Amino acid sequence: MRIDIEEVACTVLGLEYEDYEEADDCTEQIENILIDEMNIDLDTLEQIVSKLLPTIDVGKSPLTGNMYKGFSRKLIKGSYIVKKWIAQTQIDE
Repeated sequence: MRIDIEEVACTVLGLEYEDYEEADDCTEQIENILIDEMNIDLDTLEQIVSKLLPTIDVGKSPLTGNMYKGFSRKLIKGSYIVKKWIAQTQIDE
């Protein structure tokens, strides 16, 4: 799994990565803003993103036909494995 954590940080912070990527101290600049805004460093953000990525899911509601994206977890119900949304948002089409 490859994570461009500087670009992820910029997205989370609402910054344009292209404004920083050519700078010699790109990583340091982005990390300083991340620390100021969210009180975490790039390593911590990368650990969080790495743990969240496997829980991302996309699914269609069988009742409404609406598409959703979000975080889910697997549950065992009898002999079935089902997924339960933890957090979701509707995908605008």
